[in-house]
Amino acid sequence: MTSKIVSIEIYFPCEVEVSNKQMRGIDTVLASICADWEAKHPGRIMWPFGCGAKMLANPLALSDDEPIPFDESVLQFEVAEREAYAGERNFVAAHEWHERFGLTCCRVCGIVQRADGKNKPCKGPMKLRPLEGPLPETDS
Repeated sequence: MTSKIVSIEIYFPCEVEVSNKQMRGIDTVLASICADWEAKHPGRIMWPFGCGAKMLANPLALSDDEPIPFDESVLQFEVAEREAYAGERNFVAAHEWHERFGLTCCRVCGIVQRADGKNKPCKGPMKLRPLEGPLPETDS
C-alpha cells in the first residue's frame, strides 16, 4: 500500500507497555519515512522532533495558571518540516552569478558558469583546509 497520509494511528485492544528500544524503533521508521520524503523534495528537510503523551489543549489558548491537559494513555510522535538552511542536508541554493576577472562566477561557491547554463545547484560556501603532505613535484 502506497498512499499519501498525514497521520498514523494505532489502537491497541488493551494497555501495552512500549520499551525505550521499541520507541527508538518507531523513531527509526519515522526517520526513514522523512528521508524518503526529503529525496522527493529538494531544499526541504523533515525529521521526527518529539514524542510523549498527547496534548489535549492548545497551550496558547490556556491562561498562565491553567495546567496543560495530557492524555497519558496515548503516545504521540511529532514530525517537523521546513526549508533546508545552507550547510544542512538536502540544501539546494541558486547560484548568485556576478562578473569576476572576465568570467561569470557564483558569489557563494565560486564555480564558473557553464556556457549552456546547466550548472549543478550551488553547494554553498567553499570550505578550505591546509594542504596535507608534501607539495607535488612541478616541471619547471
